[in-house]
Amino acid sequence: MDLANLLELLHTACTRFSSIQISWTYWYRDDVLHDAISKLTTQQQPARARLISSTSSRKSKQAGHAEGGRKIHRRLWWQKPASWHYEEGLLAENTTILKIISEDRFWSFGSASNKVYSNVAPEAAQKPFRIRRRKKRLREQFPSIDEEVNDVPIVDPSFLLATHQLTSIEETSYLGREAIKVRGVSRKGRNLPWEPFFWTIADVYVFLVDKERGILLFYSAIMNDQEIAISSVEQVAFDEPIPPDVFTFTPPITLLLRSSRYFTLK
Repeated sequence: MDLANLLELLHTACTRFSSIQISWTYWYRDDVLHDAISKLTTQQQPARARLISSTSSRKSKQAGHAEGGRKIHRRLWWQKPASWHYEEGLLAENTTILKIISEDRFWSFGSASNKVYSNVAPEAAQKPFRIRRRKKRLREQFPSIDEEVNDVPIVDPSFLLATHQLTSIEETSYLGREAIKVRGVSRKGRNLPWEPFFWTIADVYVFLVDKERGILLFYSAIMNDQEIAISSVEQVAFDEPIPPDVFTFTPPITLLLRSSRYFTLK
């Protein structure tokens, strides 16, 4: 595929489906990431860098993170135009993060804190307790799907056109789907809205772009000839109807029994 067609494919990836159900694994070398953050911050703010380096090293040791890296499992259900369900889990720490947006309703839940933030109160049958309400000034914190998409570059890789120099290498296949293998090198000085260290610290990036849909089926970051981060799709389905109950949330009973852990934003 020539470069012009590849760039158009990446730019229009988000418009090439009405719904997507996708699961993928994100693995990264946290020791390399900590070193890269420390090095970059040292160049910009030396005093602050020493604190970050010390804190990061201590947290890494406390969590028992070895050079083998960390693995995060992620899933997304997106029914356009207004239904979104994203979740991720870190098996090593048995934690889960969940975000759901459906029309004018939303839920955000983290198992580590056992807290729910929502603009939807639990059903009457589930609430023999007091709900803590947030003030109106927090209304601007209501999430939007456009904002959430920015945090899932695997389904919208259009940002690569501005942040990386791309070269098409060859056509291949992945998960039984036709794909294009692409090499990328970050353009220096570009500001990124998310994961800035991942997208700038590596020497080279390798992408497998779905030839029909334009999403990233796989990407990796390579530094000193070693892969330091990988995202790999495990399952994907396009344009299939998604049951409505996927876009709602019932809080765990243990949370319902602790009223201070349920926050409604009004």
